[in-house]
Amino acid sequence: MSQNNSLKQARERAVNITAAVCLAPAILFLVIFIAYPIVDSFVMSR
Repeated sequence: MSQNNSLKQARERAVNITAAVCLAPAILFLVIFIAYPIVDSFVMSR
């Protein structure tokens, strides 16, 4: 039973790592093209 549980945990960890690697470019895109212009507009308005 414990080996089955450890395999399940290893599979969940692999899925989580894969999800993080796939979402990283999307988050980077959001930061560069959405958040940065908002912050920059506040800086330029000073």
